[in-house]
Formats: sequence, structure tokens, C-alpha cells
Amino acid sequence: FAKLDEYISRSQYGTVTFADELFHRRLPQESGAYKPETWNNYSSDLDFFWQYQTRDMYLRYLAWNFIGREGDYQGARPDVSKTWAIPFMLGLWGLYSHFKRDPKRALVFLAAFLIMGLFTAWFQDQQDPQPRERDYFYVGSFWIFAMWIGIASTAAMEWVKEKYAQREPGKLTLALGGTFAALILFGPINQCVGLMGMVTGQPFAKSSKWAEYSRHRDYIPYEYAYNILQSCEPNAILFTYGDNDTFPLWCLQDVYAIRRDVRIVQLQLVTMMWNVKQLKTDNDWGAKAIKLTAFSDALLKLPTDDDVYKQLDWSPKPVNIPISAETARWISGDSTAPAVLFDWTPKFVMPSDQVVLDIIKNNITTRPICYSVTVPEDARAGLNSYLIYEGLTARVTPLKQPADNNGLGGSVQPSRFSEVLFHTPVQAQSTPDRGMILRTYADPASNRSGMDDEYSLSYRYEFIRFANWCMTNNRQLDARRALDTMEARIPLARIPVDYSFASFIADIADKVGDWPIMQQYAAAGAKGIGELLQNPESKESESGFQGQYELANLDMRAGNFAAAKRVFQTLSTSSETDEQSFVKLKLEECDARQLESEKKYDTAYRLFSQVISSYGPAEGAGDNLQDLKTHLALNSMEMGKQ
Repeated sequence: FAKLDEYISRSQYGTVTFADELFHRRLPQESGAYKPETWNNYSSDLDFFWQYQTRDMYLRYLAWNFIGREGDYQGARPDVSKTWAIPFMLGLWGLYSHFKRDPKRALVFLAAFLIMGLFTAWFQDQQDPQPRERDYFYVGSFWIFAMWIGIASTAAMEWVKEKYAQREPGKLTLALGGTFAALILFGPINQCVGLMGMVTGQPFAKSSKWAEYSRHRDYIPYEYAYNILQSCEPNAILFTYGDNDTFPLWCLQDVYAIRRDVRIVQLQLVTMMWNVKQLKTDNDWGAKAIKLTAFSDALLKLPTDDDVYKQLDWSPKPVNIPISAETARWISGDSTAPAVLFDWTPKFVMPSDQVVLDIIKNNITTRPICYSVTVPEDARAGLNSYLIYEGLTARVTPLKQPADNNGLGGSVQPSRFSEVLFHTPVQAQSTPDRGMILRTYADPASNRSGMDDEYSLSYRYEFIRFANWCMTNNRQLDARRALDTMEARIPLARIPVDYSFASFIADIADKVGDWPIMQQYAAAGAKGIGELLQNPESKESESGFQGQYELANLDMRAGNFAAAKRVFQTLSTSSETDEQSFVKLKLEECDARQLESEKKYDTAYRLFSQVISSYGPAEGAGDNLQDLKTHLALNSMEMGKQ
């Protein structure tokens, strides 16, 4: 019963104490675990309870299943146009019929429907936002509603039977057959293919639940798990954080026997001592036990997890571990790395940070220790300055590293990282074989989920991280190769990005001289920001100079010189005085790039040089000046200059 109580009360997620006993649904702001959106988007706890926890986190999902859904993406609203809500109305009729015929059993069904639906949503007290849609929590409730649709169908057949009971047998058979066919047509077929949506002109791919939920040729979870595992060195300890970077990996190890040498430490499960006990023994696949000393066998025998945590030292004391030159070189992949003192002060944000501390103290010199790149920075126990990126993992190193720079900087181990990005095995390998299998995004026949497409960002970030590192280390060809490989494996035409990310990629491509990628992403970015500027409800529509300038800059990089010039000319007359001279220089840059595109290299070179010499006095011109110098240097050979 104690274990059942822990499960039902969700004790692994901790508890929150409120200052008073009034009705509370939002975590208090002083708790440190609250989500700002929960307080910023709702006027009161009651408003949050209805708008989010009741409407969005249950009623919306009920409508998805029996009315329709806008599309397969996070936050999608109900869409009545696909089924005209006929399945939903059948369910309501079934509920009525059930109570009319058998009220006692109907009450049991209604109780189950509410307990597994609304009451579950209220009990979980979910905060806004959630990392993913949570409709799968309420499958039991949806089953009950589906039963009511079946009961409604039976009630309809019985009504027709009663209506035609005194008529000719042939008419009764015809009426029953017609009713049955109509129920099949407007029930399961309508529900599955969005019949009403198709009747009103929607394509099958938009209206159909079958098309929405089919995963034909979708291997993203398999590929993602494989690529994380194969980013790890042999016998590695891998920290993961969420469901999607953990359970697919366990599946590959258990079912497909891939990289069973990697020991996965799930940072949320490891807060519970039963999981820590498992880490201290070899697992069933042969992965070696992890040496732990703070979590001793005697400590793990204490009655509760809280008893264990009370015995641990939570003061942020520095950890000083002497690392020999040989070990430092093995960890970093740098043949010149010196002996070093690993001087790290743990940051205790989560209980699992104690396990991380114990693992590093006892294993850093003998086993590779790394994080999946999807682990949030605040869940890395203060190790962000000691990570080297090696593909889809970041390895813990005793050597202090540069700042991560919002996920696109940090330190890269170039040989290991490039193997992950550029080596594509013909087939999956069970043993260590650094490389990536990434075919689904480029497959026109694949039918992916919205979540699958979101995970394309993780890949793109790593390609960009490597390109950015190569750019800053004068390896322009490798940077271009990274961008070209990214586009080949995750085509922009199939997996779009928002304008800001497209703009960033175009900027990187410009700096490394990858003009086709620059033009492609700049065009996508210009289209995106142009649409936002036309939307009166978007914040970009009110951004004034900055939004228009970004649009013109993207149009210029995309080769839409006439459009870029029109915007720059408008800005040169309507903007502030200190901005006008800068915009006029951008007009000249636009002319130079147009000449360059027309292969008038000598004239373009002279104009570029003139623009660069004029940039100094312009307000905020420093970054643009350096970008232009880089652009000029990269294009100088093509222009016939050295």
C-alpha cells in the first residue's frame, strides 16, 4: 500500500507548500519551480483552472478525438470542419440512451469517464506550458465515450426496428441496412477519413485522421536513439533527461542489441533509490555497473528516498580531482592537453545532481561521461563550462571550456564531431561506430509527427554548432560541408524553420561563403518575416525599423535586390538621423552584391572596398563591417583578387 500511495500521489515529483489554504492551482512564484506563463497568461487561479487545466488540458483533447483537430502540431485547436462533430453528437446521444435504458450501469460508466478524464486532469495540476501534448493521459476516458457512440448506434438501430416493426419485412430490412450503412459512414469512416471535410473540399491529407496519425516510413525515433548512442565513446555513462532521449535508447539496447555498452542514467528516474540501486550492478544487457560511494549500500537500505537525501551533504563544495596528462588527452581528444586539477563546484538544482556528483567523482578518470544534447543547461549540475560537444552528446571534461553561447558555441571535439555528422553507415551497427543514420526527413514518402519535425531542430543546431566552430577556427570548407550536409539530410523544403532561425543560418552561410545555402535560407526568412510584418497581431508588425531592416537584409542575401533596395530607400528617409547613414551604406552593399551576382567581379570588388572604408563612422557598423570583410575575403579569388 505504501508503494501504491507513492504512485497515486506522484511523490517522485515532490510537494509544494502554500502560504495559506485558499484555492490554489498555480505553483507559487516563490517556489522556484513555477512556470512564468502560468502567472502571466491567466488573471487568477480560477481562470487558470478553467482556461488551461480544464479546457485546454482535457476538453480540447476530447474534441480532438470526436470532433476534429486543426493539425498535428503543439497547441492545435479543435476543428469542426473535418467531421461536423457527428461522432461527438452520437456519443452524447449514447450517454442519454445509456441513462434511459440502464441508469445504474450508465452511472458507473460516467464515473469512470470523469475519473479517467476531467478528474485526472484536475488531480495532476499541470502547469503551463507542458513539454508535449498530454492527450494520452486520458485514453481510458476516450474509450468510455467511444462506447457511448456504440450504444448510440444500437439505440438508432432499435429505434428504426420499432418504427418499421409493423411494416413489410423487406422495408424493415432495407431501413435497418440503410441505418447501419449511415452509422458506419458518419461514424467510423467519417472519424477516420474526415468525410465531411472531404465533402466540403479539404484534401485527404488535411481532413483525415488516418493521414494525420499514420507513421508510414517514419524512423525518426529509431534514428534519433541510434545517433545519440553512436555519439558515445565505448563503455560511456550517458545522462539523459526526458522521455524521448531515454526510452527509444533503451528500446534499441533491449530489442535491437545496439550499443549495450552505454549505461544510461535518466536524471529524473535517478532521483529514486530503486533506480540508483540498479546503477550499482551490471544490467541484463552487459553494461557495467557504475561505481558510487556516496550512495552506499547501507544508505540505500534506508526506508524512504527522503531518508537517503537527508544523509547527503548539500553544501556547494568545490570538487578537486587531479587528472594526469594521459587521462586529460584521452578525455578531450587533444594530444597536447596537460595534467590538470578538475576544479568544479556542483550546482544542486535537482536531487539527481547528487548522483551526478557521485558518478563524476568515482568514474571521470576511467569511463567517458556525457550528456545528451537535449538535457537542459540548468539540469547539468553546473557542468556547462566543462563540456565538449561530440555530436549529439556533450562530454564532461576536466578542462574549462568556452561559454556555450545559447547552444551554438561552446567547445567542439572536431574529429569525433565530424565523424558523427559526416559518416553514414550503410546499416545500423551494434558496436561503437561513430556516425549518423538520418534518412527520414529527406524521404518524401515519410509521414512524420509534429514532434518528429520539432526534433529536427536538435539536428540542425548540431550542424550549425559545428559550422560555427569551423568558421571561428578558419576551417571554412568544413563549415560549408556541415551546412550542405544539413540541407541534404533535413531539406528546408520539407522541414521549414521560423524566420529568425532561417536568418541565423543564412548569416552563417554568408560568413563561410556557402552562397546557395545563404540564398535559400534568406529567401525563407524573408518570406517568414514578411508574413509577420503583414499580420497586425504579431509583435513583428510593430517592430518598426528593426523588422523592416531585417526583411531588407534577408531579401538582399536572397538575391531579391529590387525588393531590398525599396525597403532600404524607405528606411533611409523615414528612420532616425543616426540610422540613415548606416542604411545608405546598406544600399551600396546591395549594389555591390548585385554586381557580384552578375559576375561583374572587378566593379563589385571596388564597390565592396569603398563600402568597407566608409563603414567606420556608421552607427552600429562594427559587426557589419567584419561580415563584409569576411565576405570580401571569401569571394576575392572568384573576383580575381588575392
